[in-house]
Amino acid sequence: RPPPTAAPATRAAAPGRRVTYNPLTPTLGFNVFTSKNLKAKAGDTQGPVAIGGNLLLDGQTVFAINTSGTYPTNTLNDGNNYGIVIDGNITYTSGNSSNVNNGFLRLKDVTGSNIYYVDNNNAASNLRLTPGAYTSNPQIALQKQQPLGTATNASGINFGTAFTQLIANSNKISSLSSGSCSSQINEIFIPSGSNPSITLAENKINIVNLTTSQLNNLTSLTFTNTPTASRIIVFNISVSGVYDWSTIPNFAGINEQNSSFMLWNFFNATAIKLSGPNTLYGTLLAPNADINKTSSNNANGQIASKSFEMGSGEVHYYPFAGLLPDCPTGGPLALSNIEFSTSITGENVTINLFIAKEEIGDIYEIQRSLDGISFSTFKQVLQANEQNGNYKIYDNVSLLNVKKVYYRAKVISSNRTVYSSIKFVTLFEESNISIWPVPMNDFLNISFQSINNTKGTLQILDTKGIILLNINYTFLKGNNVFVLNNLSGLTKGNYILKIISAEEKSTCKQFTKL
Repeated sequence: RPPPTAAPATRAAAPGRRVTYNPLTPTLGFNVFTSKNLKAKAGDTQGPVAIGGNLLLDGQTVFAINTSGTYPTNTLNDGNNYGIVIDGNITYTSGNSSNVNNGFLRLKDVTGSNIYYVDNNNAASNLRLTPGAYTSNPQIALQKQQPLGTATNASGINFGTAFTQLIANSNKISSLSSGSCSSQINEIFIPSGSNPSITLAENKINIVNLTTSQLNNLTSLTFTNTPTASRIIVFNISVSGVYDWSTIPNFAGINEQNSSFMLWNFFNATAIKLSGPNTLYGTLLAPNADINKTSSNNANGQIASKSFEMGSGEVHYYPFAGLLPDCPTGGPLALSNIEFSTSITGENVTINLFIAKEEIGDIYEIQRSLDGISFSTFKQVLQANEQNGNYKIYDNVSLLNVKKVYYRAKVISSNRTVYSSIKFVTLFEESNISIWPVPMNDFLNISFQSINNTKGTLQILDTKGIILLNINYTFLKGNNVFVLNNLSGLTKGNYILKIISAEEKSTCKQFTKL
């Protein structure tokens, strides 16, 4: 049967019912989801892959071998879904052809890649990316044709925001057994012995808390009843730094489909090596860890990690479909008491903060991030009771050369620290520009979708934001196609094409000059 799709992010509770959420929702249903690089040496993934950094081809791997997942159409295995998303560039080290069997490709940084929509005879062919000529190896090849120019379109995935939420979810899950939702939890203590058996409680979240030494001794595990949507099991693993998981248990009493309701939460690991002779059942959530899969056996579930090295074996597509209780963490100041919003007008961001229940002595900090991961207090520290709970802060972003800026509020009280949800403002979009060839040499074809008839400006900037070319244009409503010639004077490197309409809306696209 087909694997289940990921459950919705949160289900609102009716009176008297609990609120639940799927902690893997930020992965958008991808089989492998990383915030940084993925190194492909061997093996395959049954489902699609989303990479927040660079793809390193160092062998031969097959991606999305059975399905293109659910993003962005929200329909399982839709042909318009993305089989692979690369939010950085591709490094071609060794190997032959690594294939993407299902779905389209999205590549943010074309540095080092030649993109071929046609073959050597200029005939339409399946999309191919190489470091040089059409037949060069290593290469990454799709098993379908892709419309001209679309490989470099924006993916719509914000990896920074996704991993901020995944880290928060992982930390929340690690304290489930001792939180305020204890009545909804069945904590399982695995006894000593070579073959422990466990029985899962119905309509509760079954939690197993293990240290690495306990996990090392868990060589086999038998289920007397199988994990299902009403019998979720979560393993919280406390790891100090790096962990070589060479003793993945031998599972009995379950099958691959049950993996969708099993979660391994390595909430504090920084590196995990998956080795040993046994198959892993369940999703691996390790948002702070570099994972290296050297085992030739399967991993049945999702991989959500800082980076991933596919060294051997297969990753089978069983997205986590369990719903966990969204337990409050307790204390005098709940997140529901914080209202936080952002808006942008021109080059100025307005940040609105409202605290429903202030406490004397509370301190409020407004923090900013350029990547959605690393935050720092950027401007002000506010004292409670100054504005009756209402605060308005301004930030001029004219000197920032990023697409999005992220904000959050940090509330420090006498006995706890609480962060608001993360909000962002978009400084420019890139979805309505297509450019070719990529990389370019002395000319650049540009296709730009304009909402209205409008006057505007076209600019070329270097990566420091310095304007190298500034041309006034009149854009017509609909698709505008034009050519920039005589660009041979640009030195080799990366540049930004920027279009500014009369409505002061900026649209950008990065390109590379050979």
